[in-house]
Amino acid sequence: MLICGFNQLKIAIDVVDASADFIRKTKRVITVPVIYFIFQVTSVMVMMFAFVCVWSIGDINAKGTLNPYHQLKTVTFKKGTADDMYYIAMAMFFGLLWIIAFFNAQQSFIVMVAGCSYYFDSSAEKDGDADVGMGVKFAWVNHVGSIAMGSFIVALVEFLRVVVAVIVEQATKASGNNPVVKCIGCVANCCMECL
Repeated sequence: MLICGFNQLKIAIDVVDASADFIRKTKRVITVPVIYFIFQVTSVMVMMFAFVCVWSIGDINAKGTLNPYHQLKTVTFKKGTADDMYYIAMAMFFGLLWIIAFFNAQQSFIVMVAGCSYYFDSSAEKDGDADVGMGVKFAWVNHVGSIAMGSFIVALVEFLRVVVAVIVEQATKASGNNPVVKCIGCVANCCMECL
């Protein structure tokens, strides 16, 4: 196997060697995932606050004891409003998936541009320089639309996976754990994973 796959093994070793040289020479590229992680955490926190704001649109009623600090609070919606809140929450969840997919695509794109600039600036005599700033510029100025469109597709597929998983779970519970329903649900989840 070593003799037959010698060329592929040599290429794989060269790729790992070039990647190690790239990381050793360009340590600032490690800050890109950290910064985008902070963006994602901030986005999730803002969206959770927005979910709470949407949920609190209904009338808040207290139940239980007379002590105001230990009362159980419930939210009741006016007729027809609950459906609206459900659709708003679904749209916000899709938006959160899209934002997270966008940030993931941006950070990957920046690292790829930095890696490509390092690779094409290198020669047999010298190591090249990676241009992380060029990756940031390309990601936020030149290719932001393409990245947003690609992340929209990724978010749409993830949203469909979540919707199918919820439908399968509800169908399984409603059927009383019927083996046929479980099998159909398993096939549906498998098809969504393939998508």
